[in-house]
Amino acid sequence: VAVFHGPNRHVEFPSLNGYDVVLTTYSTLANETVTSPLKKIVFLRMVCDEGHSIKNSKSLAHKACCEMECKYRWVLT
Repeated sequence: VAVFHGPNRHVEFPSLNGYDVVLTTYSTLANETVTSPLKKIVFLRMVCDEGHSIKNSKSLAHKACCEMECKYRWVLT
């Protein structure tokens, strides 16, 4: 399990390929660029907790979630 969050996330996790589970926040996801380790992985499953946080399709968090490459998306609330 990798907790991809905080100011040192890119130093601690230059690659996330070896992890079965990656935890992060909506704000971290929204602030990541195309070169981020998060954007370089095709995930099997993306689980978004507190789904009401991304219901506004114009929000950065919603757009960031939609940009992630994954086979399945689960939204919980």
